[in-house]
Amino acid sequence: MNTPDTSEKQPNIVICWELGGGLGHLVKGAMLARLLLERDCTVSFAVRDLASAHPLLPEDSYCLVQAPYFDGQLRDWAPPADYAELLLHAGWGEAGGLRARVRGWRGLYDALNADLVIADHAPTAILAARTQGIPTVQWGHGFGMPTRPWPVFRTWEATPVERLTQVRRHILTTVNAVLEHFGEAGLDAPEQLLDTAACFLNTWPELDHYPGRGNADYCGPLWPAGIGEPPWQGESNRPRIFAYLRPNLPGLPAVIQALAALDADILIHLADRSGLDLPAALPSHLRFTDRLIDIHAVARNADLVLCSGTDTLHGMAVRGIPTLALPMNAEQRMGAERLAAIGAGLYLVPSATPDFLPAVADALNQLLHQPAFRQNASHLQSAYENRDSDAALAAIADRCVALAAG
Repeated sequence: MNTPDTSEKQPNIVICWELGGGLGHLVKGAMLARLLLERDCTVSFAVRDLASAHPLLPEDSYCLVQAPYFDGQLRDWAPPADYAELLLHAGWGEAGGLRARVRGWRGLYDALNADLVIADHAPTAILAARTQGIPTVQWGHGFGMPTRPWPVFRTWEATPVERLTQVRRHILTTVNAVLEHFGEAGLDAPEQLLDTAACFLNTWPELDHYPGRGNADYCGPLWPAGIGEPPWQGESNRPRIFAYLRPNLPGLPAVIQALAALDADILIHLADRSGLDLPAALPSHLRFTDRLIDIHAVARNADLVLCSGTDTLHGMAVRGIPTLALPMNAEQRMGAERLAAIGAGLYLVPSATPDFLPAVADALNQLLHQPAFRQNASHLQSAYENRDSDAALAAIADRCVALAAG
């Protein structure tokens, strides 16, 4: 007589990254994934950038697949001013293309036998999971989880209300056409698209892109330990500055020139210097690297950090390090404005204009010599230094396992 198999099914969890760039999506996803593996889950990644993901995600631990995403451009339209317009720029204005990408996600979930979807800035992944009844949670630093009603986030520019209303209606019509195609009920408002079982934010309320969110699952900024090379060796009597800069940063030569003029030990992380117009001779106290740097060691030793990305900005702020933010898009500028609002740093919109160099030099001087910036950053650090991010992340993993188990 055959004995029935009473063993518990191993949950299959898919971590999805669709929109945005940078390594933060992958690094934080890998931190959560390791805890899910420890809880006997099968974890797969569907990612926008396979080349970046491959070295970070061991082949013997995870299945890695390409995420379906829109790779076109919306021409003759202003930059997105709210989440509905962000979706428009991500290809949600045309039902046929959106339906095709939803079909791709559905096939991916079928192949991976998904029990739970963890969406990191992945709205199409969320929509596809809705059509299959797969529970979904959202995960990230908050920009992709807007409050309701979806607010205008491009507050530094005037945006016609009529345009926003028109786009919201169009997005709702497109989404409902896709839902109808797959036999699902339509939505009453576009905000319902992001109705998920939970939202886990890798930040704290003071730095949230959408202030006043209220009760939410915050676990704080996440950085992996033991990854990367030390930024500096030995002791120094000079300030230490770490700059995490992108090769396509407008006004990049001006930033480097302003840093070179300082009496400080400076490390600039720059992935590619080819074609960059720099002086033939730079001071010996300024070094470049394209290698992965131990960000925890930076936080322990730096007096000042320059960056564009939100994850670095948030992480330094809660570790008491003043930051000069150089935002390159709306999401980064929102984060930079939150940093400036609590007095833990300054921000400048990068520019190739002649007045950018003196502006950078002035900002660096303020951040190095005005103690209020470090004091304010230290206040934020003190507020959360007793919060156990590891325990919070473990609790998130437990909730994910419970949702996957049904």
